[in-house]
Amino acid sequence: STLEYFRVVTVRATASLFEPVTGHEDARIAAIMVAFEGGGTAELNATTLSAQARVDYSIDDVVLGRPVSPTYRYTVTVVRNDGTQDIDLQTREASAQIFFVSVAR
Repeated sequence: STLEYFRVVTVRATASLFEPVTGHEDARIAAIMVAFEGGGTAELNATTLSAQARVDYSIDDVVLGRPVSPTYRYTVTVVRNDGTQDIDLQTREASAQIFFVSVAR
């Protein structure tokens, strides 16, 4: 049989992230994608300010009795109304069950 070890993380954003910036309406954020290393992707937008994603961990550590770190790694992509995608090349780390994503407007 197959064993899985994972947790579900909730990603949130404030509504103000999706509001237009005066003089830069084309650059308004349309969506924020939070992709978890070894897991799923949470998509946020003006109508979906909270999303859940699964983060998978190696079952080897559990089976072998080694400590399992609660830390996970993720990247953020900001999709703008003009079609551009700002991909964060810096992988971020966190361990919270629920967190607010931070991006530049």
